[in-house]
Amino acid sequence: MKNTSASEIIDVFESSFADKCIIPYELELVWLKKAIGRFSTELTELKYDEELQEFNCKLDTYVMDTLAQMMKQFYQETLSNLDETFIVYGSTKLYSMSESFTRGFHGGGERSLEDAIRIIS
Repeated sequence: MKNTSASEIIDVFESSFADKCIIPYELELVWLKKAIGRFSTELTELKYDEELQEFNCKLDTYVMDTLAQMMKQFYQETLSNLDETFIVYGSTKLYSMSESFTRGFHGGGERSLEDAIRIIS
């Protein structure tokens, strides 16, 4: 029985969307870390290795689903907190941040991702 990885939790998180949207993996990791902190504070401590991106054990379905739900709450809070005028530059178009989350980041995404992480952290 192998330890649960961050990508397994992220897969559960992504499966909760009716329509598929592209979210940068680094941003999903930010929400996962926040979810781990919240879970550890409110329920029971979880041991997570950030370098290996895995937990110290195999998490049960309840814990995985709870973490994914917490991540979704952080996702929704991020969208509601972002100012619609914050623009992400695409190759030839301008997108609001919420449009960029649903369309995926285009050209110049690294700078935009850094800005998004700075805003929500």
